[in-house]
Formats: sequence, structure tokens, C-alpha cells
Amino acid sequence: MSTSNAAKPKRIFGIKAQNNDLKFEQEKLINTNSIQNEVEYNKRNSCVSPENASFEYNSFFSFEDNYGNFEFYACPICNEEIFGLYQLNIHLDTVHTENKSQNVILSLFKKTQKITEEITGTSKSNIKSNQPLIDKSHWEKSTIDDKCSYPDCEKQLGIRNGKQNCYCCGKLFCDMHTNFSMRLSESAKSDPNSPNWYKVCQSCYTSREGYNNTEGQCRDLSILFLRARKSNIEKLCLEENLLILRLEKLAKLKESSTEKKGIPINQKSMEQAVVQWKDDTSAVQCYSCNSYFGKVINRRHHCRLCGNLICSNCIKDIPLYTDINDENTLTGSTKACNQCTRIVFRKKIMNKKEKLPSVVKLYEQIKLNQSIVEGILPLYNDNLLKLNSKTSKNDLKEDYQNATKLREKLIKNFHQIDLLSKRIIKIQTNSKYYRILQNNIAKGSIIYLQNNMITLKMLPEKNNITIINEDIEKTKRIKEIKETIDVLNCQYTQLQEYYQDALFKRKFDNAKTLEESIQDITNEIQKFKAELEEIS
Repeated sequence: MSTSNAAKPKRIFGIKAQNNDLKFEQEKLINTNSIQNEVEYNKRNSCVSPENASFEYNSFFSFEDNYGNFEFYACPICNEEIFGLYQLNIHLDTVHTENKSQNVILSLFKKTQKITEEITGTSKSNIKSNQPLIDKSHWEKSTIDDKCSYPDCEKQLGIRNGKQNCYCCGKLFCDMHTNFSMRLSESAKSDPNSPNWYKVCQSCYTSREGYNNTEGQCRDLSILFLRARKSNIEKLCLEENLLILRLEKLAKLKESSTEKKGIPINQKSMEQAVVQWKDDTSAVQCYSCNSYFGKVINRRHHCRLCGNLICSNCIKDIPLYTDINDENTLTGSTKACNQCTRIVFRKKIMNKKEKLPSVVKLYEQIKLNQSIVEGILPLYNDNLLKLNSKTSKNDLKEDYQNATKLREKLIKNFHQIDLLSKRIIKIQTNSKYYRILQNNIAKGSIIYLQNNMITLKMLPEKNNITIINEDIEKTKRIKEIKETIDVLNCQYTQLQEYYQDALFKRKFDNAKTLEESIQDITNEIQKFKAELEEIS
């Protein structure tokens, strides 16, 4: 036996490599004795057959001359030697289906996992889980023909679609419907305070408590806010009182210096006696805006209240009061930074009441008159109804007098509202938005008068009192019809939008239904409008 035949081929990860000196023989390429599937045999003969052996032989030897070796792939399940990846894929699809070779593939994966654990030195026994053990007594047991428990899914569970128990309900699902995480307690129930996350199904995730709460979780932080606010207010009040004392002291010193005429007074030493100034070389930047000082452009200045070095942009003159709450105690002025000025005069600015615009004052008077009308108008309408229902002359006379008095009050308030709205229109302004505000107030007043002066007519003679009840009922019906028409118009616009959207998406069945609904609403609107014209 020759040495070439005696040499054993090497196998590396399912690949068999032959030596360069081996010649191509067709009986070694396809071994018909080892073929277990006739379909595979026919496909292989179609690729390499005795009829085209000469063509394949020549072309194959040109491949050998260039590369010098051949590669055979071994099936990972049955270890059969197959030439080419394409033939290996056909072999796996036809011979080894998922139901027949599932256990073989699982055992193969377990073997490779053990090998990798031995190489890397990591195993499941070495890895300690930080999560506590969760109750799995409610889990559904796995079988060969399991299907996904999610409604309308029913995928076959296995290597392709995955197989996973939901930690919450315990049912079996595919990977697509267990791609959710949720906090669970050790008893496999939803617990928002649990630090551990577990895989759950889509049904358990969406049905958990608080899933549909769009506001989110709320916590009351009022106590912490009030505590922080109290400390900040105390700090601000102490700083404010200190700066006010310095301001009043500086004002008193200036007042005493002005009284002593003819005596030279060092202004700088007097101001430094109130607060100690910082040295000019102690800072190169402004304490307020951090801008760099210069010899000519951005010179240094000292704040007379805090003593810090400030640039010319962050310092200004402020008035000096011996008593800051009394405007008549003004003695002069001094320089202070913006921060000290804001703190010292904070209360003074807050206590100063800003003048209300004339439009606001007139509008408040209009609202006052409207509230009076809303209190009197129901009483007036009740008296008119009583005049129609009563038959006694004495009672009729009293109700008639009460109705007359109420009517006079209503006319007076209506007239006042009309005058105030006209005064608002006459106010001169250069602002476009201010003019829009004035017009809106005037229009609102006119609409209010039109809606509430319908029943306000001259009191009829005693013989014509029966007409009053009919007028009141008509006004009520007019209001009801107008409200109904407004609602129908809103529905009409919404249906028009839905109709256009359905046409754009080519949903002609929906468009036909919407068109019928639009036609019905249009008929209803026309009906109510006709009734309104008859009543009015």
C-alpha cells in the first residue's frame, strides 16, 4: 500500500483537508454507500456526474494547479463528508429537519459550551447570581411541541423562535413576546420597589399596575422644599439686614459731614470705616461678571456695601437713606454693585404698588355690572311668569310693581356696560396688541348685551300679560337651537377631516360611510336653521 493511501486526512472543525499529492477520484468525492437520502444523491449527481466527468476533471485539475488542495466539509450531525458549503446547506435542509435533529443540535451546543468553559475557566458553578431565587412553581413545563402562548402568535418554540418562561405568569413564549423586563418580588408578583428585574411577557408587562398612568409616579417634596426655602430665606434676611445697616450708617456719616462745614473730611476713610475694602491686587477679575480689569477701559471700583472689587459695568449710584422706609430721609448717593442694590431695595420695590392700566380698571367695572345683571335677571323672568299664571288682581299688581323695579335696575346696568365698553374703545394706544385687547373687550360686551336683553321689553298692559310667557319660551328655544347648531358644526368639521384622510389613504369603504354621516349632519343643521328662522 502506498504512503499516499496510508496517510490519514486531518480534520479541523468539521473540515477534511487532503494532501497535495492525492489525485482526484470521483468515487472518493461521492460515496454512494454513505448516502442515506435519495434526494441528496440525485442533487450530487447533478453537480458531478460521470457524463460530465471529463469536463469536471479538467476544470478541477486547473483548480488543483492553482491552489494545490481540496476542502471537504463534515456534517456536524452525521459526520458525512460533503464537498462545498452549498451542498452542506442542502444536506442539512433535506436530511436533518428541526424535529429529527433538535436533540442532536442541543447536545452539540452543550458540548461546545463545556469546551469553552474549560478553555476560559468560567462555569455556571463559578458564577454567583446576585439576584434572589424567584418562585418557579407556577412555570409551565416544556415539551417538544410547545407553541407561543401569546394570542394570535402560535409560533413553534425551539431554537429558531426561542423558548422562554414568563417569570410573572409562568407561560411559555417566543423571544419576540418576552422582550420585556419588570420588577418582581420573590413571589413572582409585580413590585415597583424591588431592585431586581426579570423577563416577562408582553401581556404581564402591559397589564401591570400603573402602566396606563400617563402622569407617572408622583412624590410630595413640599417638606424638603420648605426646609430649603426656609434656610435660604433666613440667609437672605441676615444678608439684607446687614447691608441695610451699612447703608443707613453710611448715610448718617455723610449727613454729619455735610453739617460740619469748613472741616476737611477724608471721604475714602469714612467709607472704609463702614466696610473694609479689598486690596486692589487681590483680584484681577470682576466679582460679579468675571471680566478682566484694565488700566484705562475697565477700571476697578469698590462696592461701598460689600467691599468687593467691581467693574464699571456692574456698579451704579444708589440713594442713601438714614431710614430706608422713609423717603424723606434722603442724604445723598453712593456706589454699590448690582447684587447689593437688588438685595437692599428688594422689599422697597415689592411694596411699591404698580398702577393698573385704565383698560383693566374699566374692565373690572364691566365685570361688576355683569355680576349684578346675572343676579337680577332670573328674578325678573320669574316675575314675568307669575304675571301670566296668577288670576288675583292684588297679587297681579304686586308682581307687576316688582317686575317694573327689576327692569329699571337691569336697564341701568346694561346702559353702564355699554358706556364702559365705548370708553375702552376710545383709549388711545400705539400698541397693536393693546388695540386687539380693547376690541375684544368691546365685542364681548356687545354680545353679552344681545344675549341678555332679549326678554327685556316694555312691560305689557295687564290685558297683554299672557304674551310674556310665550316670549320667554321662545328665547329659551332659540338658545337651545343655537347650542345644538354649534355642536353639529364641530362634528361636521371633524367628519370632513376624517373623510379627507380616508380618501388620501385610499380607504374608500370608510370614505363612503363618512360621506353618508356628513350628509346626515348637514340635513340636521338645515332643519334646525329652518326652525330658528320660523321662531325669530
